[in-house]
Amino acid sequence: MQDRARRTRGALIAAGSRAFAEQGFERSSLSAILHDAGVTKGAFRFHFASKAHLAATILGMERSVWPELARRTRERPAGGAQNLIDFSLEAACRLLQDPVTWAGLRMRVLGAPAGAADRSPWTGIVRGFLDQAGREGALRPGLDPGEVAESWFEAFIGVYMVAAGGCGGHRDLTRRLSTMWRIFMPAIVEPGAAARLRYVPRSTDCVLPPDVWDGWDGWDRSARIPEL
Repeated sequence: MQDRARRTRGALIAAGSRAFAEQGFERSSLSAILHDAGVTKGAFRFHFASKAHLAATILGMERSVWPELARRTRERPAGGAQNLIDFSLEAACRLLQDPVTWAGLRMRVLGAPAGAADRSPWTGIVRGFLDQAGREGALRPGLDPGEVAESWFEAFIGVYMVAAGGCGGHRDLTRRLSTMWRIFMPAIVEPGAAARLRYVPRSTDCVLPPDVWDGWDGWDRSARIPEL
């Protein structure tokens, strides 16, 4: 793909992400997205067949982020429970700074084009961290990691929707997650393990890792919207 075409595609993804993050898929206007991107309808049709096609592309990009973030988190020797907390807090960091992930998760939760949204990979990722904690002897006996993962994800979605709705602002998401973990973890892990956990981000700086979609066709970091 030529540089100009790549920039155009990147601008459309950035503008679409901003629109879907702020208004959701159904309420977003394609004409407003084109105006924001500075792209004609003809140029849009060269890259995407429809607004739904653009949304499906953004959903695919968002979905690719979380398994890679989980893989990087697992490389740390902190244990399954701590890595799970860190994964969720770093995911919140990504959601706060990256409109693609915020738009993708919002569409999964609040509505996406028919057939475009599949099940979020988050439940499986959380289950993996819990399984690791179980092998380490940190989980309370009798817990089903699958049920815990489902319950946690439902709670996370509640926290996410409160933040997305403007109650406290998007940047309140990390604080709310930390509070949620302080409530959840004592019921999930043994008391000694819970006392050793850190419930705040590893760093006060919210720094994004290198994009997992640097190779995605047309994604241009210079077109990224810095903040919602």
